Amino acid sequence: MRLPAPTLLARCSPLSKLWHNSTTKDARFAVVHNVLNRNNKSLILNLLNVFRGGIDICYFFRLEANNDNNYLHPKIITRIETHEIFELVGYANGLACIKRVSKPDAAMGSISVVNPIRFETLNLYYVTPTGGYIYLCHGFAFDSLSQVYKAVIVFTSKDDDGFVCVVITLGTLSWRNIITSTLDMSPPPGSPPFPGRMVTRLSSSFCRPATYCGGDLLWRTTSEVGNGSKMEMLLSFDLHYEKIRFIRLPAVSNLTPTMDEHQYLVIDHLLEYKGYPCIARSEKISISNSDHSGHRCEYQSNCCCKVHMYILKDRVKQVWIREETFDVQIKDHEGLLPAPLCCYFETSAVTPPTRALTLSDQVLLYWFNGESLILYNLQEKCLKVVKCSRSYPRIFQAKMNETLSRKIGDDINIDCPYMDYQLHAQVENLVSLTTFVPKGAKTSNCDCTEDLQRVVVGNLLAGLVFTGRKPFKSYAFYEDKVVGDEVRDDVQGNPNGSCSSKQSRSEKKSGKAIPK
Repeated sequence: MRLPAPTLLARCSPLSKLWHNSTTKDARFAVVHNVLNRNNKSLILNLLNVFRGGIDICYFFRLEANNDNNYLHPKIITRIETHEIFELVGYANGLACIKRVSKPDAAMGSISVVNPIRFETLNLYYVTPTGGYIYLCHGFAFDSLSQVYKAVIVFTSKDDDGFVCVVITLGTLSWRNIITSTLDMSPPPGSPPFPGRMVTRLSSSFCRPATYCGGDLLWRTTSEVGNGSKMEMLLSFDLHYEKIRFIRLPAVSNLTPTMDEHQYLVIDHLLEYKGYPCIARSEKISISNSDHSGHRCEYQSNCCCKVHMYILKDRVKQVWIREETFDVQIKDHEGLLPAPLCCYFETSAVTPPTRALTLSDQVLLYWFNGESLILYNLQEKCLKVVKCSRSYPRIFQAKMNETLSRKIGDDINIDCPYMDYQLHAQVENLVSLTTFVPKGAKTSNCDCTEDLQRVVVGNLLAGLVFTGRKPFKSYAFYEDKVVGDEVRDDVQGNPNGSCSSKQSRSEKKSGKAIPK
């Protein structure tokens, strides 16, 4: 019997020093544990920037089975109190990576790697590229060839002639800049060469976190390729060789509707499926005699939606094939859904977006409407609903009802910002984030906030590790350089609220300081 990560930490780690070092400090042990449990993944929900009690909180839930087969129970793994707004960068082997949303002209930025089951956070700070660059997207993943974790932040030049990928390997001290000119990038097979200047933007801002598959970080982008024409492509970053390129998308499949129905494609979902990059294309079919668009259909009794799974079968020739097609058939006898599910495939601003992920080759569609999280398994045609229990009252409602004065890109505040919630299928990680403190770096152990602030003064921090368990403990590592006030101010915040230099949203609104 294979024990889950929390059980190994609670029962085996205290047995001996050998067990403790194996389960918490040996990265190879964690990798083997992940491989052996790859078919026993947990569903993890992150809900970021929940404003409660005068502070912002990032929640991480594990979805667990309930006595009622129609429901899943959300159990809080950890919560991080913050004083700023964060967005997801990526999730890899049970480690979450979030990023502080900084101003476009900030001299520095930061990411935070979180191990929810160990209550630990690793902050890493980077210098924004100079010379005129625009923040484009980001990703975090595990390079299985090198057995290391990497974070990648992609900038595009304001002159639209290239990219800068800012990359760090966890356990190293410095970020590296990888500059790629548009002229040096090969177009997809059969396409004309790219122009020297090509405007590239994300298809939508809630696609900023990458989808990781087969060694590549992938983002869906739209590029102007000349004469004002636009082309949608995947932007790909090879995590091991650290090369960036474009991949064509599958051609739109035009299906001929019958006399009694009309159809249209709503949205493409980028995910990994059966080991391949996949575009899951949602197709809504409106049946005239049921009038789904007018909300007069029988409650989920008829199939009105299809999902076509296109996989990138040949990465070199960039050949896509349609692997499978699923009918979305939901009969909601228990009254679990607030409206016919087909309406969630609309593109209007009054419905939550359709999201998709894979769990052991099972495809899950999910929606978060601010009151509950709704999951639908395409293969098993099974519906599950997640609601906050009495143990965690009104967390979902707090996120739904807050008045937000911010948005990221084209994210809209419908029930809950798209950027603030994601569902992941992960094996929880045993390793302590202190193992990523670089060897040979200057380090300082801090027992309180005042000690930490003394370390910050005059030093260019490379990173900080915070242990969430009491008593407070942090490990700072840095380069032996003198920095100015502007850079120093940018690195004094941290995502678990233990530094006191930043104001929260309520403090900015009310002018009153929140006790730390």
